[in-house]
Amino acid sequence: MGIFGNKNAGMGKIHGNPAKYWEYQQRFAREKLIPLLGEWGIDLEGKRVLEIGSGYGGIIDAFAEAGADCLGVEINANRVQSGRQFATNDVPIIIGDFCKQEILQQIEGKWDIILLPDALEHLLDKETAMRNLDKIVADDGCIFFDFGPWYMPFGGHQQVLKSFLRYIPFFHWLPRSIFERLIFWSERDRMEIFHDIMDIYDARITLRQFYKLLERHQFRIDKKQLYLICPSYEIKFGMREIKLGLFAHIPLLPEIATIKLYAIVKKSGS
Repeated sequence: MGIFGNKNAGMGKIHGNPAKYWEYQQRFAREKLIPLLGEWGIDLEGKRVLEIGSGYGGIIDAFAEAGADCLGVEINANRVQSGRQFATNDVPIIIGDFCKQEILQQIEGKWDIILLPDALEHLLDKETAMRNLDKIVADDGCIFFDFGPWYMPFGGHQQVLKSFLRYIPFFHWLPRSIFERLIFWSERDRMEIFHDIMDIYDARITLRQFYKLLERHQFRIDKKQLYLICPSYEIKFGMREIKLGLFAHIPLLPEIATIKLYAIVKKSGS
């Protein structure tokens, strides 16, 4: 079938389309994320699951469907409102910034599973976010991280652009002033996308920085997988999943070749 799998499997342009993005989120959770967590020994039935960066709410909706007791956190009120019309489960989503200590006043108790899918590279104050995670994850609980390292070909998320720039890898390595001008030129009539991408530029994180961040906050990686082509790309683009495999052990190469890291993280003492 080849690297591109079924050419009709992709969803087309989903960014800026709430209905398609919600469908993508739910399909990703149902078809990829929940089965992967099952392979890693994580059962959802009756568990308290919190998602940071819920977006339109499709992922947390699928987790509720799978039997979890769910809550979401999302900074963009418009996305939450748009996503409610598609929800099939009544999952509450808090509108707020997880990089603020005050958000904890709205999140009650400890959580068995905390999800950060495509979220870490958006968080500007990662130190506060990690402290908040430490306070709310159960002692025997876990945190799922899913993010694209900065130095990978599309680490600036330029694939969501509408111009030809969406096809150019590595141009996010340019100085901020030049990168900003190019993104503004491409997305001047989609300012939400423009601001999202510039936030990623400012909040970017590499694999090495991620490992150091965990170490500083006394977390450890329990399970990890690096992808050359990640599971979500099958849904988005019809591309077959490819793991980094033996190349993951070559110094520096994973920083450039890893499209996505998926990891289960636990407290160091657990």
